[in-house]
Amino acid sequence: MRKRMRLIAGIMAAALVLTACGSGSESGTQEAGTSGTEANGDKMELTVAHYYLEEERQSNAVGDSYLTMLEKWQEENPNVTVTQQAMSQSDYTTKIQAQAAVNEMPDIFMVKGSWVDNFVENDLMAPINDYLDQYEYKDQFKSGVFDVATRDGQIYGMPNQMSLTSIVYYNENLWKEAGYDTFPDNWEDIFAAAKKFEEKGISAFSLGNKDKWPAESCLLSTIGDRYTGQKWTQSIIAKDGTAKLRMIPL
Repeated sequence: MRKRMRLIAGIMAAALVLTACGSGSESGTQEAGTSGTEANGDKMELTVAHYYLEEERQSNAVGDSYLTMLEKWQEENPNVTVTQQAMSQSDYTTKIQAQAAVNEMPDIFMVKGSWVDNFVENDLMAPINDYLDQYEYKDQFKSGVFDVATRDGQIYGMPNQMSLTSIVYYNENLWKEAGYDTFPDNWEDIFAAAKKFEEKGISAFSLGNKDKWPAESCLLSTIGDRYTGQKWTQSIIAKDGTAKLRMIPL
């Protein structure tokens, strides 16, 4: 079982490195593919679970990139039959945790950083250090991208994307009516503008959260990290007891 998991980890490294980097050369692509399956020539069947839907490819650039890379990898590794379990992100969150609870996991899957401890402790993930060390572009990843999936020096996962959480889209006409030719570059003006919008019955800010993850991943975690500092966040991840919560009565 562990031998199969190590081989799966190698394939995952090959597939997700390409997705995360996106600009690897042809020689790098061939090397990644060879490291996983062609070297031993085994016939394999793998199940890959993800939340990138075929019908959303035109509107989801990240999903389209992922599926394109997966298709390319399949072409280069014909001895591997890949079965995809694709579903919406909200459905995925529910299903993958249910599968983990009964130890019926797909061979390759995506997890949130907050799940890593539980999955590693229950032997649901295999380390991929050896395969990453063989990848010639490993040093080109941004510093810290493996931290969330690293435990005791072992890397159990890789980022499939890096997201920006500091972009604001605003209605230029409404902000001009509030007295701002451009979006404010300081909090004082933003707070003042918010009061003007409230007087008109307009919400100053909004965030779509239909899929029940953008608010958590893009807003709350960012605000928390900016307010408390990275040491507090890292303490929560490490569970070292340093970080504290203080309830403030309303």
